[in-house]
Amino acid sequence: MQLPLKLSWDLAQTQWKSQLDPVLANLLLQGNFIQGIMLFANAPRSINTSLQRTQKGFFICDQNASAIIFRTQPFNYNILTLESSADVTISLWVF
Repeated sequence: MQLPLKLSWDLAQTQWKSQLDPVLANLLLQGNFIQGIMLFANAPRSINTSLQRTQKGFFICDQNASAIIFRTQPFNYNILTLESSADVTISLWVF
């Protein structure tokens, strides 16, 4: 027996929603890509993440020199504070 078209469409929409909602709610996908951040050796730099919430983490996507980059302050609302062991320009994905 085949379901009526309306019923099968409603069922498909419900299934899609239940499967897509957890993916769309993932904070990793709700991030911001920030390019051209210049860090100078041993000088903390505050970066506005524009997330309008406390960030959960970040990935360094690109850097133009060998350097150790680390967070110097706890995550807080909108500001990420990084420091570097050498002068470097980086790009970040902040989430």
